[in-house]
Formats: sequence, structure tokens, C-alpha cells
Amino acid sequence: MRGVFVVIFCCGFLQLVSSQCRTVRKTNENWGCYNDGKELEPGEYFEDPVTCDECTCLGGGFLSCCANAVTFSDLSPDCEVVKDGCKAVAVLKSDRSKLCPEVTFTGKKK
Repeated sequence: MRGVFVVIFCCGFLQLVSSQCRTVRKTNENWGCYNDGKELEPGEYFEDPVTCDECTCLGGGFLSCCANAVTFSDLSPDCEVVKDGCKAVAVLKSDRSKLCPEVTFTGKKK
């Protein structure tokens, strides 16, 4: 029970500091959560393959999801953003195997 409280507190705190998080009630269950037909235990974490959101089951049917997108800004004209699923990197246009030397980004870098 203490672990569930810690998860709920941490996720609530994350929502306060990040406006890109949201909590949704997925079912009327009293204990865990359901997502796409899969039962989740309180504290269980997953990354949504479609939206790339990071989600945690809070229990009681509540699911907390936070956006996990990386946005690049001030990208050099010599660079481009390459996406692979939920991951994105800034690489040199002339040699896509090399990362851009100076990049400004917001979000979580993977």
C-alpha cells in the first residue's frame, strides 16, 4: 500500500511540474488499470508505441501518461532530424551516421 502511495504522489508531482502529463480514468476498477485490453498492476509502467507517451498505472482505474517527445530548435541548416519509432536524433545531412555537434532540444532525450 505504501508503494502505491509513493507512485500516486510522484505521478501527481510530475503533473504539477510538466504540463505535458495527463491522468485518465480507464475503467471503474478499484485496484489496477486496463489499457488496450491488458490488465496493469498499480505502479506498472509502459511506453505507448503509437503516441510515445510514458504511462503508469496509478491504481483505481487511473492511468497517468506523460508526453515523451523531443523537439529540436535552432537546428543548423547542415542538420536534419531522423526519427526511428519514438526516438529522434539530429544528424548531419552530409553524413547521417554523425550527430550534429550543437543541438538545442526540449523533452526527454533517449
